[in-house]
Amino acid sequence: SSAGAFFQGNLVRDKGWGKYDYDRGIGGAIAGVCVLTLVSAMSMATAGTVILGRPADNLATLAMTLRPLLGQTAFYVFCIGLIPVALNPFLINSMIGGTALADGLGLPGSFNDRWPRIFTVVVLTTGFVMASIGLWFRIPPVNLMIFGQAMTVIGNPLMAGTLLWLANRKNTMGERRNGIAGNILGAVGFIVVLLLALRMLWFLYLRISLLLGAA
Repeated sequence: SSAGAFFQGNLVRDKGWGKYDYDRGIGGAIAGVCVLTLVSAMSMATAGTVILGRPADNLATLAMTLRPLLGQTAFYVFCIGLIPVALNPFLINSMIGGTALADGLGLPGSFNDRWPRIFTVVVLTTGFVMASIGLWFRIPPVNLMIFGQAMTVIGNPLMAGTLLWLANRKNTMGERRNGIAGNILGAVGFIVVLLLALRMLWFLYLRISLLLGAA
């Protein structure tokens, strides 16, 4: 994700890496992106094949994507797997947000420092409050997950644009700044991320309009 890529700068700085570690780091980054892309493509292709035409508005429908492989146990396996899958980005995204916020405000940007930890706790507390509100008003959990993912998608163009800008700064990247091929790929990626964010904004607008109309 754009947030994960954006956070790599902080991780590299915490490791104390320099320009001589570039080749080792770029290989690991490419491998990670390829694995993530492959897993995402497999998940979307499977869901599009198994639950085609059905609204994915509950966990039972989503669990059906595993039914061809696991049969009647698909729902239980899906729910068990959903726990670590949910906790992992919940904590990591909070760390990314807390560290980026501290760094952006000119405060110490290492997670070993106090301010990134404080802001991480603030982000986690905000998520807890939103989840509690959803439970109190009996908002479907799937809608809350869609809303949370939408907020991430909307922020992606800003992070992607910042990464592309930094990759072209000579005083930051030196002789390893983006070339023509890198800028073309980066521009294509930025356009895709921007279009996804605009689509998500339109989706949220329609969703809110329907809710207000029903009220």
